[in-house]
Amino acid sequence: CTIQKGDTVWQEAITLKKVQQGWHFEVQGKGESNPTIFKIKRIGDSEFSCENQENEFPKVIHYSASDSGLKAVISGGDRQVDFDFIKIDN
Repeated sequence: CTIQKGDTVWQEAITLKKVQQGWHFEVQGKGESNPTIFKIKRIGDSEFSCENQENEFPKVIHYSASDSGLKAVISGGDRQVDFDFIKIDN
């Protein structure tokens, strides 16, 4: 989720699912009836990438470990959006 000034402004659920062909990365936004499925194409020691070329945007999602937590880059066509997730201890 994304929180601004104490309010949740965006939320989605993410599921990693083992399937016969490998792994799926499933993303479902709040209020959506079905998840968007991305096939995991590459897994490294501290990163992975997944794709769904049929999706409007993003077509590719890449996650990697960073010094502060986790970095995600979503892309497709000529667009790219970077996200930096910071680990918060409870």
